[in-house]
Amino acid sequence: MSDEEHRAILMGSIDAVLGRRISVPGFRSRYYDYYVDVLPESALTDADRDLFAAVQEKLDWVDEAPDAESRRAGWIDYDEFIAWLRVLRPRFG
Repeated sequence: MSDEEHRAILMGSIDAVLGRRISVPGFRSRYYDYYVDVLPESALTDADRDLFAAVQEKLDWVDEAPDAESRRAGWIDYDEFIAWLRVLRPRFG
């Protein structure tokens, strides 16, 4: 599979969750599993890898309804994740 195909799969997942065609939990499963288990280490440019890694890392801090203590620790809810991802999305080109 080419680098462009790997990138397209990840971008397709991002666009699907932003378009609300898949849920945040569905996105987490699809994106995280692909990014961690399938994507070859050399498949992306350094700039792309940084952006896609930021999404993967942010997912570690997303919950449906984080309590006050979790929020103080940096957790966000699904809508906040979507808003964060919308801001990041233009950087992917």
